[in-house]
Order: sequence, then C-alpha cells, then structure tokens
Amino acid sequence: MYACSLSLFDKRPDLPAAALLAEAGFTRVNLSADIRFGPPDEPLRGVLRLASDADLARLAAELSGCRLGVDWVHAPYGDKLSLVSPDNGERAFALASHTFWVEQAARLGARAVVFHAYWRALPEGVDAARATDWLAGAFGQLAARARRLGVLACLENLTADGCNLCTEAILEAVPELWLCYDAGHAHLAGNAARWLPRWRGRVGAVHLHDNPGPVDAGRPEDRHLVPGGGTVYWPETARLIRESGYDGPWSLEVHAEDDPVSASRRAMAALEAIRRGQSPGVLAVLPPEGA
Repeated sequence: MYACSLSLFDKRPDLPAAALLAEAGFTRVNLSADIRFGPPDEPLRGVLRLASDADLARLAAELSGCRLGVDWVHAPYGDKLSLVSPDNGERAFALASHTFWVEQAARLGARAVVFHAYWRALPEGVDAARATDWLAGAFGQLAARARRLGVLACLENLTADGCNLCTEAILEAVPELWLCYDAGHAHLAGNAARWLPRWRGRVGAVHLHDNPGPVDAGRPEDRHLVPGGGTVYWPETARLIRESGYDGPWSLEVHAEDDPVSASRRAMAALEAIRRGQSPGVLAVLPPEGA
C-alpha cells in the first residue's frame, strides 16, 4: 500500500490531484494543515481558517470517488502554535489546535495524525526538563483522545538534536504515543539508525522523502524530494522499516513540483523499488559505513 502527499500538486491547483494520484497507483493520500480544502480559489490554510463541515465533506467525497483513503494528517506547527511557550494561554491555544486536528483526522478516516514536539528551538527561559514536562502532559491528552477516536497520535523525529532528545523523552513518558519516522530528517541529522530499532513496535507512520544530506554551514536542505533525487541510502532505510514492525503504507511526504503528474509516476516507481530493496533514481548512492 502506497500513499503520497496531495501537496505534490500545490503548484498546479488546476489539476485533479486525487484522481491523478489514484491513476499513478496510490491508494492513500497525506494531508497537511495547509492543504487546500475545497475549490482552488478558496484555500483554507493554517489553523486560523478552519475547514468547515462542507469543506471536509467535499474532500472526503472526492477521495472516496477516487477510491483513496487518508494515511496521515500533519497538524500545523510553528512558534505561534507552541506547546512549550512560557505563556499559559499560548500553550492552551496550541493544545486546542492540536486536538482539533486529531478530530479532523478521525473525521477523514485517517490512520494517523502527526505532530512536532516543538519548532526549531526552545523559547528563552524554558529548559529541556520543563519543556518535556509540559509536552508529556499535552501529548498524553492528545494520544488518549486519538486512541478513543481510532487514530494513531505520532511524534516526528526532526533535525535538531535537542528537539530529538526531547521527542525521545516524550515517547518514553507517553506509551500511547507512536513514532512518525521521517527518513529525510534522519538523513540530515545523521541518525538514520537511531530511531527505528529503538522504537520497534511503536512506529505508527513514515515520511519518505529525499535530500542532498547534511551541509557544512547554515540550515540543512530539507527539500522533501521524491526518493532518488538525493543521497538517502534507501535499501538500508527499507530494511530498518521492515524490521521495525511497521505495517502501514509506504508513505511519501514530498513538496510541490512544477510537473506533479510526472513526479507522481516517478514517486510510485521509486516506492516500488524501495520495497524491493533497491535504490531508486539515477544517483549512485553508497551505503553508510557498517550497513
């Protein structure tokens, strides 16, 4: 079973994204908080413009008509939706937003809803211990709500080591919470073998995408390319995913491309190659040391 982000088509809102993904062979789609619900001239982006019942019904009907399900919904994130804000009101607002997206994911029949622990860095004056305490409390509530609604609440590995240490502490503190393994982030952070073996049996979702790897200076290039367009060593990634006990869709989190129709076909071919234990694309990617 394969899934792909509808955001692949963001540069071409004139195209019937769902129908074209189904035609390419995908059986599920992935949705982000900034996905376009409804007609292209009425985008609903971010948490401040919440999707109405009519918008959700229209999207659900479109997906059903193409025989597509929803793998995961990615909740919004950022400094204005911070569960580690020193301001009590801001934390309460962030928790309400996250809860809303758990409920929207359930209404769309999604398998999982994906969260970030926090965005980039902790606010000034908030240390890791305090942040972990706040986050464990919030994600405990979110995971319990998701379980009651039949959705897996997942926490995603990111690129910053401080955030990843916090993510692991939250996963330890909240047994109902699942890992969303992001292969591109792990590649940028140089910790691809760190996550899946440790959280075997608790991998609820995957984000598969490619990038050029770590850079010497500045922010990493988290480009969310179709697998084969970067330097992730996919045979090793596939082995780790299989050994983790993950049994959900092989799921892409890719950014918009100028020619999404061609990209969707490349993406399907790449996923099929990865599941066979092969490297997609034309780049000669060498295995990491010890693989």
